[in-house]
Amino acid sequence: LHGHARIVGDVVVAVHHALVLGAGVVGVRESGCAHGCSVYDVYVRTHSRAPESTHNLLRWRNALFACFVVFGLSLASWVTRTPAIRDAVGATTAQMGLLLLGLSIGSMTGVLLAGSLVLRRGGRPVAMSGCLSVALGMTAITAGSGLGSAPTIFVGLMLFGLGMGLTEIALNIEGAAVEKKLGRSVLPMM
Repeated sequence: LHGHARIVGDVVVAVHHALVLGAGVVGVRESGCAHGCSVYDVYVRTHSRAPESTHNLLRWRNALFACFVVFGLSLASWVTRTPAIRDAVGATTAQMGLLLLGLSIGSMTGVLLAGSLVLRRGGRPVAMSGCLSVALGMTAITAGSGLGSAPTIFVGLMLFGLGMGLTEIALNIEGAAVEKKLGRSVLPMM
């Protein structure tokens, strides 16, 4: 057990703040305050075993920046190709909505799993798994588009969304840890 935070408000918000700060939540205990509001004691432990030298911190920051760039380019690639993919499978607006449901299912699954996975494994392996899922998803979307196969595109969008959800959370947690080690804000530039 490496730390303790006292947060006034909703327990979900308290746990979210702890995770954003790069900490794994070990336990939560509710205690009231004199005014009847909810106060939560959130017990946390950190997982980042970040290198301490300036050179390694800069490499860590640059690696995160590269991941954000790849992540953004992948998303931009999908969004700009949506009409062409719709035409390749001959989907109506309603059918395209069902295809896009795959992206939503994958994204929500990734976001919901990311916190517990980062807690158990750390940010780096989760981000790498997310990047692999994005790459596999993009490959499946490309193959499905070429074959005119809506089910393949649906699975590709699920993998793509899963990777986006996992990577987004893990990169933000790692980014917060980098900011803490560097002593300055770097996430806005990413």
